[in-house]
Amino acid sequence: MSAPERDPAVEQLLAEAAADDTEQHHYFGYCPECGPLRYRDRCLNIGRAHWYYCEEHLVRWCVGANLFSGWRDETEEEQRAHYDALGFGFYRDLNDDDESEKWRA
Repeated sequence: MSAPERDPAVEQLLAEAAADDTEQHHYFGYCPECGPLRYRDRCLNIGRAHWYYCEEHLVRWCVGANLFSGWRDETEEEQRAHYDALGFGFYRDLNDDDESEKWRA
């Protein structure tokens, strides 16, 4: 049995995304290991700060504070539980990395 043929529209979108590596596609950056086309990064709120992260490569980067209102709906205990469950303290902080400009959009 052969693999199903991919939809030409999907192929076109992937090609356009690969060709157009602009800020609008990666506004908050992306994992330097995964790259921009494998954009599966998630966001964690720590207080009012928003941290994107990649669970696979254990990296994180802060994109700002009070940009998204969702942090207001989380208690400190909920935020701490998410932090602890991820082992977030062990993630490499890309904001401290001298090479951080490479992953920023």
